[in-house]
Amino acid sequence: MEREYLSIDRYLEESTNKDNKENVLATFFQKRNYEPKTEQEKAMLDNFSFVAASMSLLIHIAMKKGFITGIEREEIINRMLFELRQRPFERPNYTESSGQAGHKIIENLLEKLLDEYQNNQMHIDKQLELINIVYQNNPQKRYFIVRLFFYIAFADKTLDIPESEIINELSLKINVDKENVERIKKEVLHELKL
Repeated sequence: MEREYLSIDRYLEESTNKDNKENVLATFFQKRNYEPKTEQEKAMLDNFSFVAASMSLLIHIAMKKGFITGIEREEIINRMLFELRQRPFERPNYTESSGQAGHKIIENLLEKLLDEYQNNQMHIDKQLELINIVYQNNPQKRYFIVRLFFYIAFADKTLDIPESEIINELSLKINVDKENVERIKKEVLHELKL
């Protein structure tokens, strides 16, 4: 519900902007999903997992201090479990190796990705590239990913300088400007009552 609320809320805000009436009508009929142009892009999109891509970025943020705290770990698991429930089409990618239980799937994926990260096998730039391709027509999804960044960073109720710097860097790489990053940060602070 959280995702839909944010998207509808933002759309309504845009639709009431007097300077934006024509843009709102044009974007209403615009395709939100990226249509692959080549077989290679189609294969890439078929293998894309929002859960794995966003979890990789969340691990990258949390590991900026060299380790993931227990509270950050639980926050990543809970957020990604919610996302997996929203994306039943991604579940078959993981059930063969992790079983049917959602929590077990997310825990196993976290362990696998954390191991990749610690062994320098995680390709953050590749994840960013995939996100930019898949969600190039969907700024709301990219805003939501930035929101996830802040949820993890604020899991311990503080935002460290290295976390802030990496969030700004990753946000720019997925084409979310500083103004929107600050807006999202304020919304998360308000939501978390910090």
